[in-house]
Amino acid sequence: MSLYNRMKKIVFILLTLGLFFTAALTLDFQRLSKGSGCAFCRQEVLDAQVFYRKGGAIGMLTYKPAVPGHVLIIPERHVERFEDLTSTELMALGDAIKEIDQMARKAFGHRDYLLIEKNGRGAGQSVPHLHFHYLPAAKFLAARFFLSPWLKPLKGEELALLRDAFIQEKAQLN
Repeated sequence: MSLYNRMKKIVFILLTLGLFFTAALTLDFQRLSKGSGCAFCRQEVLDAQVFYRKGGAIGMLTYKPAVPGHVLIIPERHVERFEDLTSTELMALGDAIKEIDQMARKAFGHRDYLLIEKNGRGAGQSVPHLHFHYLPAAKFLAARFFLSPWLKPLKGEELALLRDAFIQEKAQLN
């Protein structure tokens, strides 16, 4: 195979991968999911995944974690975008991030973390409820995070074990 044909093949592969990832980021996962309404406002989701609740902020497990310790931090009130938060909610979310970081450090033994929040479908927001992704630093973190919609969901008992581990760490902090 000539150098020119190899280069054409490489460019084609790179363009295909670029289109795939662009399409993946713009998919409306909420619309494709079962049921209607906000997943983070559903009582069955809250019952299964919440491990932290304080001052209007909620810490909840994500059912498709990119890395161990990947959790979501959301306002209790249904708010879709960051700019719609009240000052009180913003302070409660900030406090929650700090406390959940302390809990995750003890539970997972990391020091560094990534905090991601997206505003709107065009930015890749998949659930129309403001949420911060808290991800303990790990190798290939960015790739794992962007591939998380295709990861296998955790089972109920796995979610329960993780939730209990965070609840134990929270009790030790207080």
